[in-house]
Amino acid sequence: MKTALAVVGYNRPQYFRRCVESLRRNDLSSVDCFLFVDGGRNSAADEYIRAVHGPGFEVHARPSQFGCGRNLIGAREYLFEECKYDRVIILEDDVVVSSNYIQFMSNLADFGDRYPSVGVVAGFSPILLTEAEKIENAGNVFLGDSNWISYLMYRRTWESISDDMKEYRSRFLPGDYHNRPNAAIRRWVSDGLKTVCPLSVETIPKGVLDFWNRQTYKFYHETGATGQDGTTCAMLVKHGLAKLATQVNRCSHIGLFGQHSRPHNASTQHLMKQRVDSLPDDSTLREFTWWQHP
Repeated sequence: MKTALAVVGYNRPQYFRRCVESLRRNDLSSVDCFLFVDGGRNSAADEYIRAVHGPGFEVHARPSQFGCGRNLIGAREYLFEECKYDRVIILEDDVVVSSNYIQFMSNLADFGDRYPSVGVVAGFSPILLTEAEKIENAGNVFLGDSNWISYLMYRRTWESISDDMKEYRSRFLPGDYHNRPNAAIRRWVSDGLKTVCPLSVETIPKGVLDFWNRQTYKFYHETGATGQDGTTCAMLVKHGLAKLATQVNRCSHIGLFGQHSRPHNASTQHLMKQRVDSLPDDSTLREFTWWQHP
């Protein structure tokens, strides 16, 4: 499988340096590394480029401020459509990863690829566990849609949702990403889900599918998030796909200011409690167990 690692960033070089340090503790020989740094007056693009000095990263510095949504969609478009990668690991610039992260994500993707309904896999969840629980639940996976700080997407998934994501970009993200028309996006998502393709049952337990359906209920009723991540998840639902996540974290969010957090937001503190759990068997773990989230 031809795999790319894409880090996306903007104006958070202090976090990005720690992100790169954690990545370089991994064996990166199986992936091609890319940096997509947004442009604009406050991008700090030069600091990002210095942080990945030397060979190893292909750098794409945007000529102007694209906004998080356009930057991410453009990165996937380039890697899947122009470069023809089979798998792409997306990582935000304020995330640190375990020393086995790249190998673990490859193993997890192999498992997810057995299930046609799995379109994205992630090694992160917001579930807080004790040390004993982490070892006991190291191989547990479930279907959930939250916390897109890092994930792996298959090319077949991008081929399914790309037209929708490009329409979303052209219709709703021509200007300031933070001032996008939230109500119009929610109506557009809801209208698109009138022709939704249901998940195939395969061998995923009913309780796991029931939880996924509860999680995605919001999209039908115009209450879901309107950012790139939320819209990606809604388009997965539209095309009968789901995001598989692990119960134990293999990466951690470290940024106080970021796409997923603000200092005044209570959920920020929840994310800041997360720890990276690089378990001894992560590099060889290839069999996973479906976990029925309460």
